[in-house]
Amino acid sequence: MLRTILNNRTFEIDDNDTVFKKINRNEYNNYDDENIEEKEQELIFVYSSKIKSLEEELVNKNNEYKKLEEKFKLFKDDFLYNLKVLQERDKELENFEKIITDIRKENEQNKVTIGNLKFQLNLKTKEISGLEEKNKHQDEIYEESIKNMKKEFKNVCENNEKLLNAKLNEHSQLINDLKKQLNESLSTIKKQKGSYEEKIKVLNQENLDKINSLTRDYENTVSTMEITNSQLRNELLSLQSYNIVLEKDKNILMEKKSILEDNSNCMNEYKLTIQRKENLLNAALNENKLLKNKIEELTKENYKVLEDLKIITKTVKHNKYEISLLTKEISKYKKLDIKHQEKLIEINRSQIEKIDENLYLKKNLEKQRNVLMEEINKLKNQLKENEISYKRKFEQYEKEWESKYQSKNEEYEKLKQLIEENNNYTKICESLQNNLNKYISEDLSESNNKLKINIKLPKQLSKNDNEINDENNDDVYEMESNEIYKKNDTLGSIIHQMRVDLDNIHNNITCNNNNDNEKIIHELKVELQDLHLKIQKKQDIIEDLINERQHNEKKIKNNLFGNYDVDKNDCSSVLKNYDKILYENKLLKEKLRDAIIDLEYINLERNKLVEISNELKAELKQYEENETNFKDTLMQNN
Repeated sequence: MLRTILNNRTFEIDDNDTVFKKINRNEYNNYDDENIEEKEQELIFVYSSKIKSLEEELVNKNNEYKKLEEKFKLFKDDFLYNLKVLQERDKELENFEKIITDIRKENEQNKVTIGNLKFQLNLKTKEISGLEEKNKHQDEIYEESIKNMKKEFKNVCENNEKLLNAKLNEHSQLINDLKKQLNESLSTIKKQKGSYEEKIKVLNQENLDKINSLTRDYENTVSTMEITNSQLRNELLSLQSYNIVLEKDKNILMEKKSILEDNSNCMNEYKLTIQRKENLLNAALNENKLLKNKIEELTKENYKVLEDLKIITKTVKHNKYEISLLTKEISKYKKLDIKHQEKLIEINRSQIEKIDENLYLKKNLEKQRNVLMEEINKLKNQLKENEISYKRKFEQYEKEWESKYQSKNEEYEKLKQLIEENNNYTKICESLQNNLNKYISEDLSESNNKLKINIKLPKQLSKNDNEINDENNDDVYEMESNEIYKKNDTLGSIIHQMRVDLDNIHNNITCNNNNDNEKIIHELKVELQDLHLKIQKKQDIIEDLINERQHNEKKIKNNLFGNYDVDKNDCSSVLKNYDKILYENKLLKEKLRDAIIDLEYINLERNKLVEISNELKAELKQYEENETNFKDTLMQNN
């Protein structure tokens, strides 16, 4: 028998009930139809009144359920909005990651270019050192060769000077002897000439006096005689042409004789005078012959002296030839010396050019170093800005996390309240069902109708709600959420320790002194090794935490989605909170990785700075050594 009341509720009396069967078999025939109808109407009235009250309560509950659905839609909209915001943040983070990767690539390229420049600088410094060593070796060889050449040149010059001095002394002695001999011979010749000239003058004067006395009467003859006498005087004065002048005189006298023979009247006396004059002339001619013989002897001696002079001139020419050869050798040595000096000048020029090149390279290096230092300072400033921005973001994330945590706690409390209300509602429904059963059993016992009515509740108040809202599941969720929060706290403490380590390293790098570089570097290396060990341990801890969290995630999802027959997108705010926690844990992991990368980058930069300082020290030492060597070479050349 079925009785339908509304669409949602159905009351039925089971035909299979044992009590109903007994009544049908034994007592049903005893009751009248009228009494049964009256009882039924009474019961229906009672039940209808109670059912109306229950329906009103159900309407209220349905309204509350609609309100909850509206709230759920609002939560869902909020969740979707938060998802959009998170996706936008993910895109921004991806863009930031791309920018960071580009910056890192640029830094790596700059590092590669810096490494190449350093390699080129090392090669050039090695080439310069090799060239300097070669120049030093060549300078030493050149100095030794110059010293040997100077010694040889000095020895040759000394030997040549000795030979030349000896030969010049010999020649000077020979020349002095010859000059003495010539002076002596010339003095004797001059003396003899003077004596002969005086004698000739005396004889000429006597003859002229006699001729003047004889020819006074004969003016014509006297004039001719005066002419002849003047000619004779001129001829006598020109005794240098001895025989020719005398022959001319003879011819003149013969002509005069012919003239005198023509003049026979005057010539007898004149013949006597002429004979006398001839005798005198013959005597003079004899004397002249003697003088000629003496002059010939003197000429022979002069020829001998000339031959000796020729021999001396030959020896002088030979000596001059030797001197010319020596001068040629000296000129060769001078040319070699000039060439060596030119080579020295070229070497000095090349050294000056190399010094200029070194200065230019050093200037370029200083410029590049300044650029690198500026870039390093920019990178440091960027690191500081990034650290400050990360700290700000971290503080913002902490604040957001706190606000989200508070909001999640509030939502969680609201959910607890809703669950408690649902539990209370189910308890009320159960109590109502029990009361109805009791009331029905009492009514049936009174009317001797032992009918039992089973009321089926709607699906919304079924056992699934009770299973969903079990306290055990709430406890599990609270435990797992507390574990996740603890792990996030450990991650936050690890990040804080990493930040503290970064600050300490940065302070240690900035507080380095130039005198205690090596000690500080050693201490920094030890600290860095300890930090690497700590970082590895922390990474292992983080990986363990991540693995545990993923395992717990899978468990929680299986528990949640196993109990609920609902889609994942329509899950409660608990899953929202859980996904947010996962996302924030990912962000924390990325921050940890960035912090580790920053640590490694700072270590690389510190090592590079140490290498640059060592290279600068080595270059300063080489520059000082080059300056000292260059000064020494200049002193030696001077």
